[in-house]
Amino acid sequence: MPTADEWKAKGNEAFSAHKFDDAIEYFSNAIELAPENHVLYSNRSAAYASLNQFNQALADADKVVQLKPDWPKGYSRKGVALIGLDRKHDALACYEQGLKYDPQNEQFKSEIEQIKEEFEQEGNGMAQIFGSMLKGFQHPKFFELLALSPETSAFANDPEFLAKIKAIQKNPNLLSQYLTDQRVMAALTLAMKLTQP
Repeated sequence: MPTADEWKAKGNEAFSAHKFDDAIEYFSNAIELAPENHVLYSNRSAAYASLNQFNQALADADKVVQLKPDWPKGYSRKGVALIGLDRKHDALACYEQGLKYDPQNEQFKSEIEQIKEEFEQEGNGMAQIFGSMLKGFQHPKFFELLALSPETSAFANDPEFLAKIKAIQKNPNLLSQYLTDQRVMAALTLAMKLTQP
């Protein structure tokens, strides 16, 4: 019967050969014999991530951090899994936590910078969309279109609705507060049409 170290060696060999399913099997066999060995969970997490099985990769990475919270590689494994699951905010927090244990880690610094850049780009994209909507709110034919459109004519003269629209025109930052109002959403759709070429 192979020892945990022997199963680990077979797993590493399979991983290097890109035989990730075999690697997972070998690391799992090793874990059965040495369930407190954090390196084994780390290696299996990497194998799962290589197969885009990020939920399993995250579960193993969480186990690594639990067993060895001061080991930076655990946070690296966890960050990869979280990004694979499109949980960028959690990944950012994970990498920042890892930096506490390894302040010079260039991978953590690079990942943090990349995630923040992506957040900034996403924010700019949303700003452009909302900017286009708000331009439509200021269009001279906006209220006329509200009254004529079948989607909005029923409430185009509703005082409460009009008060919200006028408030948004004066202070565009209020828009986010009113997005749960379906009437405002319908008006936004019309506003977008007015700004399209």
